[in-house]
Amino acid sequence: MTVALSATAVVPGDVLGVSPAPLAVVVGQVLRARAAAALTVIALAATANTVLLLLVSAARSIYGMAAAGVLPRRLVRLTTTQVPREAMIVVIVLAMTLISVGDLSAVARLTDAMVLVSFVCVNLAFVWLAVRDRASGTALSRARDAVVPGGGGAAMCAWLL
Repeated sequence: MTVALSATAVVPGDVLGVSPAPLAVVVGQVLRARAAAALTVIALAATANTVLLLLVSAARSIYGMAAAGVLPRRLVRLTTTQVPREAMIVVIVLAMTLISVGDLSAVARLTDAMVLVSFVCVNLAFVWLAVRDRASGTALSRARDAVVPGGGGAAMCAWLL
């Protein structure tokens, strides 16, 4: 709400309504000539941060699956700074392969889809654990506290796919 009020204070609402990138119009109005450079730097920083987060998360997931015995035990080894080096190497090689084989937009769509699929799985696991654990409260309290939010989260992520 605050963003909408601030944006319409800078640029008229009818101009923002027809723009494909309304926040870029607002930034362009405020920063003038420096707007393109500022938005480029912000977008690159956000993208780099997201990629780093995904690489580290993927390596940690591989490490966790290896520790559970689903993947080879070799991927469980950690460096002295607690970094799963072998898992990280697997993730980097896989990412480099995907980038070199396909176009970057296809890799981005695949990444988005895989993140949403993992969120669906986590939410469904949350629901399953709540239903399975009959000792914690009544059926109504379990539904209110876990099944509805978990099922809703899974449904929303599936809808975004």
